Amino acid sequence: SIGMAAAARLSTAGGLLAEREATRLINLLNRLGLPTKVPAGRRRILAAIKKDKKKDGRLIRFILLRRIGSAIIRPVPLNELEEVFDDLR
Repeated sequence: SIGMAAAARLSTAGGLLAEREATRLINLLNRLGLPTKVPAGRRRILAAIKKDKKKDGRLIRFILLRRIGSAIIRPVPLNELEEVFDDLR
């Protein structure tokens, strides 16, 4: 659910998903009692991401949303991911 929240925020930042849809998704996850905030420190999370099998250089393949129910796979620069994780703390 933390990854879903991150995907929603990345999708909004990338102009794919409307802010209201991202908020709707995150609110739904919260109502279900699922975590949407990153519990670990930024450095620890980013260190784990840098070892992820989906990483290729400074990019990581991420599932992003065009709208709820419509996803695409797109490479995301690590610096964009870092900015989104700041929003998820």
